[in-house]
Amino acid sequence: MRKIKFNLSTFMKWFGFFAPAPIISLFSITAYVWFLMFLFLIVIVYSFKDKFRYSKQFDKSYLSYTLIVYISSILCLLRMPDIWKADIVTLTIQFTAVLLIYIYFDNYKNVAVTIAFIKGIYLSSVVQMIWGYLQLVLGYAGVDLNTIVFGKILHMYTGIATHYAQAGEIKVSAFCWNAGNFAPLMILGYLFSKSIYLKIAFIVISFISGSRTLMFGMSFCILIKLIAFFKKKERIPKKEMTIISCLTLLGFALFILNSNMVIAKISNSLSSLNVIANYRTEGSTNTHVMYLLRILDVTFKNDTLTNLLGFGPKCSGYAFVKHYNFYTDIGKWCVECDYINCLWNYGYLGFGAYYFWLLKNIIYCKKKSKNCMYVVLFLTLLIMGFMYNITFNWVSLLFIFIFILNNHGVDIFELENNIQHNALK
Repeated sequence: MRKIKFNLSTFMKWFGFFAPAPIISLFSITAYVWFLMFLFLIVIVYSFKDKFRYSKQFDKSYLSYTLIVYISSILCLLRMPDIWKADIVTLTIQFTAVLLIYIYFDNYKNVAVTIAFIKGIYLSSVVQMIWGYLQLVLGYAGVDLNTIVFGKILHMYTGIATHYAQAGEIKVSAFCWNAGNFAPLMILGYLFSKSIYLKIAFIVISFISGSRTLMFGMSFCILIKLIAFFKKKERIPKKEMTIISCLTLLGFALFILNSNMVIAKISNSLSSLNVIANYRTEGSTNTHVMYLLRILDVTFKNDTLTNLLGFGPKCSGYAFVKHYNFYTDIGKWCVECDYINCLWNYGYLGFGAYYFWLLKNIIYCKKKSKNCMYVVLFLTLLIMGFMYNITFNWVSLLFIFIFILNNHGVDIFELENNIQHNALK
């Protein structure tokens, strides 16, 4: 019998591809969790072979954050209602897996394996971008692509597998059941792409996606990238300038021929981005702003232990259930804002530990690589975090792998064979 050879780089590439696709599942467990647990086992086996060697330079700030998460999880099991502590054990196992993967790969010499994960995410961004266009086109024809494929055919999702706006319009979510998960993936796809055609495709899908977080994030990303571009005083390549000019002329022609429809679409898009105007008239915006405005009030209502260590993983919504009787009938839920979610999950100690680790490594990336693209990437994601909870499990793992590669002197934006051209290999 022919012996099957396991290729870790191939595994990591497929892990990266499926990680941002939570709608793809097996036995009601997402592909991300399956891949994470399998990688966890691989790391344990390899660690035994290597006699548990680890880098003495491993980032201690992440260990501090980990300790707080564990303490918060224990407190959650001891004092929270049953419905809020239901999946604490599985979440703790996942968090332990991420920690050991971080420790192992931080000392792993073959950086190609880590790069493979990022290539997989880029490939996923391209495929999901294309799927997003199909989702929109078929949606206008009355065909719910995601519900048909992932619900009725594959039986991977029991509910409606498509995110709809309040007006009943489809929000592009691709292989994510929620448009918020789709947002950071499109930003990454846009920044990693070398082809002007792909960049334009990512920009267009972002502005017609129906997601305010993605529209704002892409606008902000392009703006600060242009600022960095002009600061470096570089010339735009002739090919890109020609394509941009042709698209501008085409856009102007379409505007003249369909002015009323275009104006209405632009007006709706701008209106959805106007958080100040929508605060008192649109429920979703009102809710997201409320999360930020109630920080002090919730702090004063909490006891000292909760303020220090939070309510527990994925329990940030309990702060608003307990103090304001908010969303009391939907079970366990998380606040849809990165900062508030982290704050009430793990308290002020956990919040401080996590963002200290994150910001310290972002600054180190910028200093070591001297590449402004790191600033563009992380600043965009940090700003988007105010509007939605976008630091999903795969995003946190991506951060870890980017920091590991940076520690090994690898700039993800200046790879010898760039991510785009090798993603399909």
